[in-house]
Amino acid sequence: MSPKSKEQFASIRERSTATIKDTALRLFARNGFHNTSISLIAKEAGISKGLLYNYFESKEALLEGIIGDVIDVTDQFLASVSGQDMTPFDRLKHIVTSSVDMVKANPGYWKLLTSLGFQTEALEKLEPILKAKQVQVIAYLEALFQEMGAACPKEEAYLFGAQMDGMMLHYLTVQDAYPLDSMQDFLIKKLENIGGYHKTN
Repeated sequence: MSPKSKEQFASIRERSTATIKDTALRLFARNGFHNTSISLIAKEAGISKGLLYNYFESKEALLEGIIGDVIDVTDQFLASVSGQDMTPFDRLKHIVTSSVDMVKANPGYWKLLTSLGFQTEALEKLEPILKAKQVQVIAYLEALFQEMGAACPKEEAYLFGAQMDGMMLHYLTVQDAYPLDSMQDFLIKKLENIGGYHKTN
């Protein structure tokens, strides 16, 4: 067998890292972060404990990697929206539809992640990072609502976030029993009325 190239090693490492993260997320959500051991993660992932430590130095580092992926997705998503020539309403509409599509494409992953999000003790060390990201997202949304002429743009930003969270949580809880598509359209319709924006643009 010929020796593996750097690209092959990189691909193997990427797949192994993804498997470890997916396994850990499933176990963290099912058993709780503190009740899940590195040994159990390694066993469920089908690798040795020693090999797992080659990828992550601790259970905490593994959790940071999982949350880091979510933050990266958020950053890339906002960057893609910001990089397009759109009206503020169209940006908000894109956020709604793309978020819905993303959750519908992989509800299992987002359900596990939501379960992890309720484990406040596990996320305590990551709280400053998560709060900073929330501030950034709210500031971005506030700017969009302000540009649309909203009377209370910051409050609209927080309300929008709560509405999105609520929609996704209900969908992840009961999935097809929740009318996600019609709720998406209903929310977009409400956004059209912010500040009378649809009447002047």
